[in-house]
Amino acid sequence: RYFLGTVSTGNLVQECQTASGGGSCSVTFSNFFIGELKSAQIKILVEGDLDSSNEYVTVFANGANMGDLCRSGCFHCPGILQGTTILDVTSQAMGNSIQFLAVASSKVGRECPVAAPDHSMKARFELTWTEEIIGAGNELRKGVISATSSPVQYPLDQEQISVLTSYVRNAPPIFEYFDANGNKITSVPTSLVDTKMIKTFLVININPNRLPDEFGLETSVQLRNLKTE
Repeated sequence: RYFLGTVSTGNLVQECQTASGGGSCSVTFSNFFIGELKSAQIKILVEGDLDSSNEYVTVFANGANMGDLCRSGCFHCPGILQGTTILDVTSQAMGNSIQFLAVASSKVGRECPVAAPDHSMKARFELTWTEEIIGAGNELRKGVISATSSPVQYPLDQEQISVLTSYVRNAPPIFEYFDANGNKITSVPTSLVDTKMIKTFLVININPNRLPDEFGLETSVQLRNLKTE
């Protein structure tokens, strides 16, 4: 596929805590991207009564167990976040809503007076993501998905996107389609049976605020496999 698009990144942070021994807390990120999600990561840090191998925090993302934090290397109520863990949560975030649940093990007690109120465990979730915003920006991009083995599929999350040219100033349509009589085909999607020629038109300008002015690029291609002669 060919499209005008731009890559945007975002970041959101939420925290939660529990005062209960062996307690839990959760945060939810919703409607955080507006385009097509390409990747998402969560950075998790915790603090609390976490200085023993049986004092740890298990993290869940939309109900899926993502592993434990502070099985080792953490300290008792240090007053600073620790146990930094970064996880890929692209698949969990595809629905534009993801809930994280931090569950303290049963041995984590209410022993931390640091940063009142008293607590047994607190967690910080830093969500970062990258999204493709179609129809925005000034880059003409190409996306290619290679077929998998039998049965043939084209997984959307395996699309490889490259930039063909930057500084595009004209809005779609960049591509126009014509039939055998040279008439423009206006129905979308266009019919392969009727399409005999494709025209591409781009307006390029690196910096609209200075010379040189806009430069127009236009070409027409007749599809060889659709020729009738």
